Amino acid sequence: MIFRVVDAAKIIGTRQNLVPYLTLCHQVNHRIGILALRKLSVLSNSRISNKFVFNVRKADKKQPSIPRLSYGTQSTTPPKEEKKDAAGAGKESQEKTLEINTKSGKLLVTTTTTADAKLQEVIIEKPINLMKNAADATAAKEALQHSTAVSGEDDLKRKLEAAEQKEKLAEKNRQLAKKRIQVDFSRSSLERNFITPVRAMSDFLLKPSDLEGLPKTKRRSPYEQEPPITVYWRKDVEAKAIEVWGSRENLLKECLKREIEKKRHQQNIFTVKRRLRDYRREIGSRTNVVDSEPGLFGKSGKVVLTAIAINATNCLFKFGAWLYTGSHSMFAETIHSLADTINQLILAYGIHKSTQSADSDHPYGYANMKYVSSLISGVGIFCVGTGLSFYHGIMGLVDPHPLDDLYWAFFILGGSLVSEGATLVVAINSCRSGAKALGMTFKDYVVRGQDPCVNVVLTEDAAAVLSVALAATCMGLSSYSGSPIPDAVGSLLVGCMLGGVASFIIYTNVAALVGRSIRQENLDRINAELESDIMIRAIHDVKGIDMGNSLVRYKAEMDFDGRELTRVYLDKQDLNILLEEVKTFQTIDELEAFLLKHGENIVDLMGGEIDRIEMKLRKKFPEIRHCDLEILKSSSIFGELREPGGIPEDFQEKKSSSYERLLITQCIPTQSKPPPNIVFILADDLGWNDVGFHGSSQIPTPNLDALAYSGVILNRYYVTPICTPSRSALMTGKYPIHTGMQHAVLYGMEPRGLPLTEKLLPQYLKELGYMNHIYGKWHLGSYTRKHTPLERGFDSHVGFWTGHHHMFDHTAVETNVWGLDMRRGFDVAYDLHGYYTTHVIRDESVAAIRRHNTSQPMFLYVSHAATHSANPYDFLPAPDETVERMSGISNFARRKFAAMLTELDQSVGAIILALSERGMLENSIIVFSTDNGGPAEGFNNNAASNWPLRGTKNTLWEGGVRGAGCIWSPLIEKRRRVSHQIIHISDWLPTLLDAAGYDLDDLPSNLDGISVWNQLRNGNATDRHEILHNIDDIWGSAALTVDDWKVVHGTNYEGKWDAWYGPAGDHDTKSYNLSSVFQCPTGKALNKLKMLPPEEEILNLRRKATVHCANGTESTCNPLESPCLFDLINDPCELVNLADQYPVILEALLDKLSDYNATAVPPGNMPLDLRGDPRFWGYTWHNFGDELEMFEFENMTESAFL
Repeated sequence: MIFRVVDAAKIIGTRQNLVPYLTLCHQVNHRIGILALRKLSVLSNSRISNKFVFNVRKADKKQPSIPRLSYGTQSTTPPKEEKKDAAGAGKESQEKTLEINTKSGKLLVTTTTTADAKLQEVIIEKPINLMKNAADATAAKEALQHSTAVSGEDDLKRKLEAAEQKEKLAEKNRQLAKKRIQVDFSRSSLERNFITPVRAMSDFLLKPSDLEGLPKTKRRSPYEQEPPITVYWRKDVEAKAIEVWGSRENLLKECLKREIEKKRHQQNIFTVKRRLRDYRREIGSRTNVVDSEPGLFGKSGKVVLTAIAINATNCLFKFGAWLYTGSHSMFAETIHSLADTINQLILAYGIHKSTQSADSDHPYGYANMKYVSSLISGVGIFCVGTGLSFYHGIMGLVDPHPLDDLYWAFFILGGSLVSEGATLVVAINSCRSGAKALGMTFKDYVVRGQDPCVNVVLTEDAAAVLSVALAATCMGLSSYSGSPIPDAVGSLLVGCMLGGVASFIIYTNVAALVGRSIRQENLDRINAELESDIMIRAIHDVKGIDMGNSLVRYKAEMDFDGRELTRVYLDKQDLNILLEEVKTFQTIDELEAFLLKHGENIVDLMGGEIDRIEMKLRKKFPEIRHCDLEILKSSSIFGELREPGGIPEDFQEKKSSSYERLLITQCIPTQSKPPPNIVFILADDLGWNDVGFHGSSQIPTPNLDALAYSGVILNRYYVTPICTPSRSALMTGKYPIHTGMQHAVLYGMEPRGLPLTEKLLPQYLKELGYMNHIYGKWHLGSYTRKHTPLERGFDSHVGFWTGHHHMFDHTAVETNVWGLDMRRGFDVAYDLHGYYTTHVIRDESVAAIRRHNTSQPMFLYVSHAATHSANPYDFLPAPDETVERMSGISNFARRKFAAMLTELDQSVGAIILALSERGMLENSIIVFSTDNGGPAEGFNNNAASNWPLRGTKNTLWEGGVRGAGCIWSPLIEKRRRVSHQIIHISDWLPTLLDAAGYDLDDLPSNLDGISVWNQLRNGNATDRHEILHNIDDIWGSAALTVDDWKVVHGTNYEGKWDAWYGPAGDHDTKSYNLSSVFQCPTGKALNKLKMLPPEEEILNLRRKATVHCANGTESTCNPLESPCLFDLINDPCELVNLADQYPVILEALLDKLSDYNATAVPPGNMPLDLRGDPRFWGYTWHNFGDELEMFEFENMTESAFL
């Protein structure tokens, strides 16, 4: 009802006088109010009908009576009361008329009520004398007369039928809107892609004649000042190619054949490139360079050519003087001039090359060749000039020889001083003119290396002049004293000078090559021009990079004004035609087709506007060679529908009356808090007793402890017994028996993955606008790309696909094969070799948080490799310094395990700190969980602890399935507690979606997980009463918990790992480092929010979260022979088998297990496919299922492989 009033207010433009009518609508029957308001909307859009009579005499008799309304001063005409004939209504009635001032004029609202105050009739009309023209007035009078003439009962029936029909149509449209297939942004599709004729012929091996007859369209050219291009639908081209080649297989074979031929032709690539280069030289360069005289005939080229001529001459004369005198200083000067000449030849080549036009190999051109040649020159000076000068000087000191007559040497040095000085003057003048042209000081121009080639000449000649003076001085001292020592020292000093010059040249050119920003004042001018455009609201992430040759690459993200863009589009449309078209719509489908057509046109218009803006920038700033303008992504799926403050534009006024504020408050829903950020931290193979908040003091986990104490410690939280099944339950919300993932784990050579028919948690979150990241372990399949994270709802992934890897070299050994497994997206991350995996996950997570657009919610899945064991040559890799800090632990394997867990805990602190610094922590949900119980006592070569719980990883005892976990969020009302609510890992999908605002009615009905969000928030008991731990028919094991009772039927490993294992750790609270909880990054961040409990409360929580075994001896329990029954409330350590004492309960639980087993799908495990062996894929674990055509065999058996 409230929303209909808003619609009416917006349409009619009412500011002050809708409050009485709003109150009236709140009092009447709900359905009547809605219909009346819909008619009000119809009235406001009509130019002909000025009156609407809504008779409700046959409405629901149970509707409440309407009390007398007091309108105050809002009415310009006092209410009039008239008595009606009782014969028509059956009872005496009274009429009230209210005149309302609106933006569109005046309205008369007349209500008729019976004697017992029941609403009988509502009349809304425009005064006839206020109609816009005579025709409207006449039509209104005729309509009024006709309305009066019609019988009351017939008129009522006709209007009710029309209203009912309209209501049915609206309901039908609402149902169609619900059934519409939503856009799945995670789905990969080429269905509506365009393809150019060139690509159609190259990619699908078609001829021009084959393309004739195919549907085609015109699209905006991606190149500047080019006409539109012709494109085809990709699906049509693909169908035509299959028709031409007979089948998709034939097409792929032919493509492969031509690819092989192409590679053969590429063997002569150097010949081809040489011919292309010669051809380009013949036709000349088409590149427009800012320099008016490009190349060697430009300003820089003339300076370099002058330096070459002078330095070559100096080198010849100095060489002759050295041969004549044998002076070490003269030798150093000869080498100096020779190095200068060679380096300037390299500079000349660089200048010439820099003017070459861009090609396919170098799409941004060769402008940086100036910097490359200057860098080579600097390295040459350093290696040749400095090295030889040092060598000759040292030899002169070690083995001095008397000097010959130095007369000619002084003469030549004098000539060199003059010539080098002349070149220096030329270089200085060139730098001054360049600095003046760019509005820079001489010093800044030189220090920035704005013209690298001239810069080299300048610094070389400056050093040459100084070194000539230095050499002459040292030679003079040797001549005066008769000792060769000063001359040798002069050679060393010249070498030092050359080294300094070389270092400066290398530094300035490396800075330019790495990517140096243009000067801030130039960037500000470009930004100001861009921001002044009417289409742009703001610009962000601006970068201006100096490309060399006074060329600039400019990049910016623009906040485009969608309203202005739409106005430009509407200016080109006939709005009357559009209005008539809209009026004819009857269904949602018609509306959708209309919006799709015009939406695509607006997108095309946006492309044209971006081209216009780029051309405008290039025209005003000709130095901009490449302009990359990107549209800033909206934080809402539909863009910005409201003005700032969330109030529609029609309600924006500088001053509001009390009635306006009341209307806005009642009619506009308050803006809800944005969806929370979700951070899910998953540890691998972590045991119950490995964390401090469960009572252990052996391994310090202060960050995890601080998170747990200030949130909710989950003491009856269950996972599945091993990696892949747990991760599948987390991502799908289903028990593994319902996805075929119940047995063992996925292997890298296994041709399967988590079924692609399953919709995963990040795909649901994507529908809510979340940005999804996963960093770390995937382990849900990589047989094809479609099985990997980026194809299943995640926007980024850095980590590994398989179940484990070595945390330094990132290789994984599985079934005696070996390969690298570290990915950045789909690419192999070779550059991360040696980078500890926990640090990679930490740094990538922190970087994602720091670059995140906080207007959009984020899902961060931090999936650690720790504390899973690694490869056989190093089971528990950890940084040495961290291992040394754990020296108090005597068991060496446990010590290394502790180091791995410590690194994980510190990474949690870094993530919490990053969230706090970005202001994201206040609206975040953070879940910490293990994927299964810990592998204790050497299981899988590991050293976890589940004490005092029974069993290890991959067993169905509590030590294998009761997981260490907690949840933290400011959104949880009842925090700082230990929860005994029964929760399963499959519950996280509906729980987190519930917290994010997802409509749980839209979730599949076959989920096993349930939402426990409200129960976690308020501490009430959950609706979950039973947990299926697993059913594995291959291993013959099953377990089920119902409330307090647990049945274990069968076991794994023939009972080898069914005992209780240490190391127990330390439960002594006195040795627990409580101060570290407050001093760690997480503790400090939570203290800022005043959420960390005081010390005494922490110790109390820790005691409550510690499991203690019941006193008594173990009862006989061999699940391989008969099922075992346990009372988990009184016996969490599964010591006492109660199967014989409670046979009825045991039978009921076994029946429930049978019911579950009847719904199970067969395990999806498949034999290993040797085509997935990493040696076929560059010794990397690969999505080999996408490239099986390269193998001769359909399935490579072991014998075929051998």
